[in-house]
Amino acid sequence: MLSMVDSSIGGKTAINTSRGKNMVGSFFQPKGVIIDPDFLETIAGKEIFSAMSEVVKYSILFDKFFFSYLNKNLEKIIERDQKTLMKIISKCCELKANIVSIDEFDNGKRKLLNFGHTFGHALEFNSNLEIDHGQSVAYGILFATFYSFNEKKLSKKNFDKIFNFFKKIHLPKLKKLKFSSLLSLMKNDKKSDNDGINFVLIKDMGQPYIEKINDEKIIKYLEDFYEHISYKWTKP
Repeated sequence: MLSMVDSSIGGKTAINTSRGKNMVGSFFQPKGVIIDPDFLETIAGKEIFSAMSEVVKYSILFDKFFFSYLNKNLEKIIERDQKTLMKIISKCCELKANIVSIDEFDNGKRKLLNFGHTFGHALEFNSNLEIDHGQSVAYGILFATFYSFNEKKLSKKNFDKIFNFFKKIHLPKLKKLKFSSLLSLMKNDKKSDNDGINFVLIKDMGQPYIEKINDEKIIKYLEDFYEHISYKWTKP
């Protein structure tokens, strides 16, 4: 499902290396993409939850009404209602195709699609892929939301909306994180340079922006985020 809503569209191909996630790759557009939602009848429920991080990514970045639809219809998605699945898959493909048609080679607006992936890729790789891509991106979205709110860019109302949505998704509880290791992985990522690491953040639903954050600030927010997730959000 994650491939249907995201990675099958746009022509990015990549492999992992010992230095990190998706470190070697190229752009190669297929002649076509065939998506058959009937295949979703046979996959594990975990894969539906995992894919929802990429689905929610598009709604937060570009369409607040789509976010409301997902919130209202999450049970139907989990139950694999075909009409609902067709709607969200086609919506995600439409949104991504629009971006790719403007910026095929990731030099401008397509960079917004990295929302949740800067921290997410580091978390996924640091866990030796025990935390899968969708779950890692979900935590990446939560980290970006946490940062945006604490920098007073995002309202408490939208902060709560996003965190409350992900409470409904079966995310693994994070083990103790080594923040320096995560920072090193993020610095190796293609989204960083010598001046800092580029994060996609949000001012409002449908209002993303990119900010370069220095190492010291990232470590501080990683510590605060982990405390929030461990002691406030995941407790019964």
